[in-house]
Amino acid sequence: FVYSLVEVLASFIELYILYRVYARIYEIQNKVKEDKWILVFSILGTIVVRICNNTAVFSYFTILLLVIYTSITSFGLYRKSYLKCLSIASLYILCLSCFDFFVFSLFSNILNGYSTFVGLITQASVWRTCLIVIIKSLWVALYWMVRKYLYIFSEKQGNLKELFIMTVAGYVSFMYLVNQTFKSFGDKTPKEWFFMIIFLVLITFTLMLVTEIKKERVRVKISELKRLRKKRIRLIITAIKNTCNHTL
Repeated sequence: FVYSLVEVLASFIELYILYRVYARIYEIQNKVKEDKWILVFSILGTIVVRICNNTAVFSYFTILLLVIYTSITSFGLYRKSYLKCLSIASLYILCLSCFDFFVFSLFSNILNGYSTFVGLITQASVWRTCLIVIIKSLWVALYWMVRKYLYIFSEKQGNLKELFIMTVAGYVSFMYLVNQTFKSFGDKTPKEWFFMIIFLVLITFTLMLVTEIKKERVRVKISELKRLRKKRIRLIITAIKNTCNHTL
């Protein structure tokens, strides 16, 4: 019962944080309605995940289903670009999955290697339960640390193309690493997952940099327009004065 309860709570936390990420990106006026639907969608999504996990604890089908579910529900709640909702859900679940694999592979490498890793991925156990508690606690802490930077994913920033490319590249790398982990688990496996996380951090930082560059260009353009407007007004005033002096 304890194992199942921890798994359910872990799934709920993952989904709830994802919807809080959407809430930080897409701010709406009716916060009461938003909070209600976030809770409902998180509970329903947890049920979906638990049903899928009864067949296999890890599968690409579960990831795909979760991405589709969260992107559709967030699109229905915020009525924003579906492609942006899809990209955000995909990137979030990608980062979450990479973090899980990194911690599981690191712990397995300390103990019995591949057999421990397979057991953690596929079976309920004391070690898996303890690691899940640690992972989700760190995940909550990480969200609180980065939540103020989530504006970079806002539609106002116009970075949909970069976000989509980043997500596709991340998933290609993720699937390759998953295949390598199951095929040839070894001492280098935790390092590979660590570098995968670093890769995601770097491309996220790149997206943030691109966003800031775009914002700076907009600020410069606005400043230039204001300068030209003031110059035009001064010219008009000067012309009016000259006309009045000429008339007098």
